[in-house]
Amino acid sequence: GSKIISQGNTRHRSNAGSFNTSTPTVVWSSSAGYISSAKLLIQIECEEVQDNTGIHTQTCEAVISNRGWNNGIGEPVMAVYGVVHTSVDNLATFTVQRNQTTNLIEVLATPTATAGGSGVYYCVNAVEITTWD
Repeated sequence: GSKIISQGNTRHRSNAGSFNTSTPTVVWSSSAGYISSAKLLIQIECEEVQDNTGIHTQTCEAVISNRGWNNGIGEPVMAVYGVVHTSVDNLATFTVQRNQTTNLIEVLATPTATAGGSGVYYCVNAVEITTWD
């Protein structure tokens, strides 16, 4: 499910779900096309290939910059940092794109070869910022 709390130009959002270990999947999308900045805390959980000790966790932060009120114009950019994981290697990598139909910013998670088991579970907490006015 998704939850949104708005305070002035800032929106606090959280969402969670799961996806298949072989498919790149949208794990977060902006609430509007005019979001100009976002900071995400992303958690991924799944089993690790050839490891029967249980679920592993990967956590990281991402910062996204977008062209403000230019709704639907230009591609957003993202930096992912602070990646920590209990598995041998990363469980997923992340990319950002603009959905050409909705104009929303989307973050996709792509499972790595380390991600195993029946699925990947994610939780994303985000702070979105609209333009200054």
